[in-house]
Amino acid sequence: MERFDDEAVRRILARARELAPDGDAPDESGIEPAALIAAAEEVGYDPAVVGDAIALERLGPAASPPSVADRVSGPAEIIVELTVARSTDDALAVAEAWLADAHRMTCRRVEPGVLIARRRSDLAATIGRSITELRGDGRVGRIAAVRVDAVELSPSSDGTARSAVRLRADRSPTRRRRLTAGGVLGGTGVAVAAVGVAEAMFAWPLAVASLVGAGGVAAGSGRRHAERVEADVESLAAALQAGDRPVGTLRRVARAARRSAGS
Repeated sequence: MERFDDEAVRRILARARELAPDGDAPDESGIEPAALIAAAEEVGYDPAVVGDAIALERLGPAASPPSVADRVSGPAEIIVELTVARSTDDALAVAEAWLADAHRMTCRRVEPGVLIARRRSDLAATIGRSITELRGDGRVGRIAAVRVDAVELSPSSDGTARSAVRLRADRSPTRRRRLTAGGVLGGTGVAVAAVGVAEAMFAWPLAVASLVGAGGVAAGSGRRHAERVEADVESLAAALQAGDRPVGTLRRVARAARRSAGS
């Protein structure tokens, strides 16, 4: 069977536009999902797989290429993706329960399939987060903001609903502070070096090394913070995967009492 590669397809479509009479050329602004699925099916793709690919495309690009600052102090945004066996509404409801009840964040649905959670700074939220951390549920509530996107996928073979979920954790404020601290300390070290050379004083090299080293430590600590945030977001993703709702303190005590009584 004759096949055309991507470049050949582009050339053929460009030539077709040139040959088409004025006004007969197709709309070049894009292609409808149904038409794309039909075209993919014609060349042997599973329509369900193509539908899932279209759904994932609606989530947008996962991440931009890492910058120099990302390599120094970790990315500004931590992204974790997962697939859950429930509808998008149910997936967002579970996410909201964890973010609002367990991690004491302010949540709102900004549009269908999108949930935004922001860190609360009041005393009740601070105490609640401390309890959550002691229980081992992570420190997600200390993150500046978390965005949850959910799109519906094709059902599983037994008809169970499926959704793709993307968690985006914003750590830019912490990253910015650490990069700034590192830059200030490192810059001070360079300035001290310049003065030291000018004054020809032998004590300066030790001070320079200390300041530049402290700058590197301050900026580099951002990488460790990024790793902690990623671990916390992955813990949240595991809870969403399981579909469990957060358990309050009183319910935990009651459950522990029942276990003790049964043993």
